[in-house]
Amino acid sequence: MKFSMNRRDALKAGAIAAMMAAIGGGVYFYGSKSHEGGGVSATQPFQPFPSSKASYVILPKDGGFEVFNTISDSKEFESTDASSAIQYAINKLSVTGGEVVLKRGVYTLTKTITLSSHVSLIGENGSDLVVVTNSDGVVIPENSQFVRLSGFKIHGAGPTTQGALIRVKNHVYQIAISDIEAYDYYDGIVIEGAYPPGDNWGIFMERVHVYNSLHDGLAIVGYGNTYFINEVIIAESSNNCITLRDTADGVMAFENVHCFDSVNYSLHAYNTDGRLVQHKRFIAVNFEGLSTHPKSVRIENCMNIEFLDVEVAGMANNGIELVNCSDSRIIGGRIINNSLGSPGEYAGVYLENSSEIIVEGNSIYDTNMPGSKTQGYGIIEAGSSNFNVITGNVLRGNSIAPYKLTGSNDVINANIT
Repeated sequence: MKFSMNRRDALKAGAIAAMMAAIGGGVYFYGSKSHEGGGVSATQPFQPFPSSKASYVILPKDGGFEVFNTISDSKEFESTDASSAIQYAINKLSVTGGEVVLKRGVYTLTKTITLSSHVSLIGENGSDLVVVTNSDGVVIPENSQFVRLSGFKIHGAGPTTQGALIRVKNHVYQIAISDIEAYDYYDGIVIEGAYPPGDNWGIFMERVHVYNSLHDGLAIVGYGNTYFINEVIIAESSNNCITLRDTADGVMAFENVHCFDSVNYSLHAYNTDGRLVQHKRFIAVNFEGLSTHPKSVRIENCMNIEFLDVEVAGMANNGIELVNCSDSRIIGGRIINNSLGSPGEYAGVYLENSSEIIVEGNSIYDTNMPGSKTQGYGIIEAGSSNFNVITGNVLRGNSIAPYKLTGSNDVINANIT
């Protein structure tokens, strides 16, 4: 999935910025090969990250790295190894907390960088971390709190078979990841769980670009809660754009998230039976007529899922799939032009062994001309799906039928067919 530098430069030039502005803010899943996003900033629902004073500055110089203590205004350490210089500064702040600022330059990481609570790793414009460990690049360890990563590029230097550029371990809270570009590695960002006590929030991620991952762009695995993910672009993932697994007992808010070019699923979530997993305005669109397309946006073994103002298009199979789910909602969306892999076979919305699902006020159809339509149905129920509410949807314009329903106790009314 690795593109040429010319292609990447073109992508980064924002070729679809005008289109994104026209669509407006939202969570976007694309089958196309463009990955510059736009949209409106969401209101942060959590308390702001506490500010801290820079404590160490690392300066690349003459093939080495000098570590300056900004309190004493003196050089305290130097090394020819970037990993050693960065880790030295972090370790010195492990008790007091503070910031480690990376001056502009290239930092080749030969060892994994491990953060500490109350320590921030901040890059200036042009800070470039190159991970050559074939393991994790930067790790926020278990039980950490008040850690911030911001303002740098982090990427691999060749083929990798394991590891993540950024890994957040279990039982953390008040973790902020912002203004990061992460690419060319096995996994982009992996979050293993957040357990914020009281009114604290778990993970806050904003203005992050992840692309060319050999596995997942973003993976959130394990029990935890309170994630706020905003203005995130994920592209060119060889498995899933986003994977959510065993994420019970939590609140997740995804806003202004853009996904492009996942080989497997745009979003694959399973065992997501927490209080609420909230996905706002997912959009999955194929613009370039690719020969391969993401399979679908698929949620398995879930409850209390909300898709609000969704647009999903250009999937190979169904647009949105809810399998073994209950008490969830798909409201106000536009789910069009799917089933590209097998024209006529799949639907915009597919419910399998799912009950108490509200599908309301959506446009679920195929906009192509007769003879070119691919989306066979607006909605398909399968297995033991029953007790679903399907109301106020526009379902005409699919190639075979508005819907194929099996639930004898479904409530179906006011749909335009």
